[in-house]
This record gives sequence, C-alpha cells and structure tokens, in this order.
Amino acid sequence: MKDGQGKDGRCEDGREAAMKTLYLVRHAEAVPAGPGCSDHERALTPAGHAAAAALGHLLAAELLPPERALSSDARRARETTAGIVAALRQPVSITLDHALYEASGTDLLAAVRALGDAPFERLLLVAHNPAVGELVRLLGTRGRPEAVAKARRGHPPGALAVLRLACHDWEDLWPGAAELWRFVVPAELPLQPPR
Repeated sequence: MKDGQGKDGRCEDGREAAMKTLYLVRHAEAVPAGPGCSDHERALTPAGHAAAAALGHLLAAELLPPERALSSDARRARETTAGIVAALRQPVSITLDHALYEASGTDLLAAVRALGDAPFERLLLVAHNPAVGELVRLLGTRGRPEAVAKARRGHPPGALAVLRLACHDWEDLWPGAAELWRFVVPAELPLQPPR
C-alpha cells in the first residue's frame, strides 16, 4: 500500500495526484422506529424518497455522476441509494455493506481506502450519522468557505457533501486529504424534478 501524498500535491512516489470525487450522503428522511419495525428496517418517508430523487437529478445535471455506489445495508440507506441511482438514468454498480450500518467516521474512511487502486474516479457513499459528519470533518476541513461553513452547522438527513480527493488511488486517502467542494441539504433542492 502506498503511503499517500506529499504537501506539494504529489503522491510520495512522485506521481501527480489524480483528482477523485467522493459524494458522501447521509440517508434521507426515514420513518421512526416503532413496534414491529427495527431501526435497521426503517423505510424512507415520502419526503425522503423525493430528496433521494432530487439528489440524483442534481448529480446528473450539475456534477459528474458516480461510477460506483457503496451503501449501508439498512433499509433507509438502501432506498436512498436506489433513489439517487434511479434518477441518474445510467447504470451504477451498488455494493451493500452491513459494516457501514454502525460504522464510525474512521470506519467509513477505511471502507473507501479498501477500494485500493480501483480505476473509477467518482464514488457515492451512503451511510449514517454521526459517521457521515465525522468523515466530512476528517477529510474536508478546507475547501470552499461556504461549503465548509454549512457542513459545520450539521449534516441533516439527505445532505450531500462533495469532496474532491487529492489522491491517485483510493488507498492513498488520509485525513485532511480532501477539499469540501459543495454541501447541499434537501431544503435547497426542488423535490419535484422537472419533467
């Protein structure tokens, strides 16, 4: 495994660092747990489904769509991922991982690093708080000031953090090695996408 990137924007082996993008999403709004419904099986609310679709439309219209998706296997995360990917209208390979259900921010970082030298450039990662907020703070302490300021106010359900990663391979990622490029919450999105 490589050791990462130096301060000059190059990996330690001297290569120029490629720019990868991590789309980090906290699952959208879900129904509360109740009798007969475990936390793991909480479904999205209608507003949560609309927010997931709106995020997918945003990625398709304004950003480069993800090439792969990695999601917690909890129902609300699965449904968020499915809603985003369906709105992209292009195939995206989705991997569900139970370990992401109760992961910490460092666990999420390890899951991204475990992708090694996989050749794709853009990853969608859908998980839960507090881990999602922790990972944003681990990776994106710098970037566009408005995005950093919004992220500091919290990571509500359905929020998207767009992190630009200064690394050649996913395994080169380390804390502080990203810029928070954009931070979007569902209240900023049109929940009924244009036809």
